[in-house]
Amino acid sequence: CFRLNNGLVYNWFFAYLDRLFRIVRPRRLLYLAVDGVAPMSKMTKLRQTYFKTAKYRADSEAEAILLTEIFRAQGKEVMPRDTYELENPVVKMPGTEFMEKISAALEYFIRERLNTDPEWKDIKVILSDANVPGEGEHKIMSFIRAQRSMENYDPNTRHCLHGHDADLIMLALASHEVHISILREFDNPNGRIPARFYQETISFHRFLH
Repeated sequence: CFRLNNGLVYNWFFAYLDRLFRIVRPRRLLYLAVDGVAPMSKMTKLRQTYFKTAKYRADSEAEAILLTEIFRAQGKEVMPRDTYELENPVVKMPGTEFMEKISAALEYFIRERLNTDPEWKDIKVILSDANVPGEGEHKIMSFIRAQRSMENYDPNTRHCLHGHDADLIMLALASHEVHISILREFDNPNGRIPARFYQETISFHRFLH
């Protein structure tokens, strides 16, 4: 089992964003959207899912403690169990301390790239973090619709969207934009990629609308 710690997550997070930037190569604007508080119906569903997950984790923890005591009573060596913040999915919900750290990390990442990377020099960057309500893909599409309502909007503007949710495809189709594409990751046919090789082996495919 390969466990993640927060430091590695931030490093891979930045490397992942850099790779996406090199693939898409935006020229005018980069909009980064993090999931904020979802609508009530989805929050209810998430709450039920997390309650079940929490119960499963509690049962697993109790079982692990019992097995540890049994092994130690038999004189067997037991390796210490490392726990990290990211193992709990609730930690990654809007309003948590971890999401505040993500927002601060993204702000640092954007400022650093704008000041040091020539490819970012003439690009306007907008960050909509977890403090802004709404799911990330819906915030992006709301921004695109707002741009279309402006008088000086160029209908030939090209958009490239990236996200892990499947509804991003339907949202892009419903946007009625002439030039819009979706960048998606290829599924690994050999199972999950080990975390330490993830950045080197992941591949992307662009779907055109």
